[in-house]
Amino acid sequence: MPADPAAVPCVALLGPGGPGGPALAQAIEARMRELGCPPPHWLFSEQARDSQAADLRWLLAPDPDAPDEMNALAAQQALRSQLHALGLAYLVLRGSPAERLAMALQSLVPWRPALRDHLPQVGVASRRPGRWTCDTCGDPACEHLGLQALVASRQGN
Repeated sequence: MPADPAAVPCVALLGPGGPGGPALAQAIEARMRELGCPPPHWLFSEQARDSQAADLRWLLAPDPDAPDEMNALAAQQALRSQLHALGLAYLVLRGSPAERLAMALQSLVPWRPALRDHLPQVGVASRRPGRWTCDTCGDPACEHLGLQALVASRQGN
């Protein structure tokens, strides 16, 4: 919870260059303007140390359809290692642009409680009312991410 909920948060968008970060920031600003909320201050970087003063850190997951997915995954792992070494908390934004937007807006609720009632419902949340658990979810995207993480951990990554 922020010390001052009325303050405008500083959000660091971390990840390799590309249109994902600025496009997400524009979508968030547009949604917040619709609701009459001031948008956050942005910090775009590929280095974790640049984000130390930020209130929130969003690590943009690589696009699985990107031609250089392996390089993007290596860059993301390097960023995760830097964040862990610095003891900085972060949220990984993955999925479709709509899913990334929903996760990002949800993380801004402590600063902007008015967002709570206007969050987009995407992914599993849009298909299943109420609460769910991972062992009964069955969402193919979730299962794929879990399987990738398991394979990577067994390969020593």
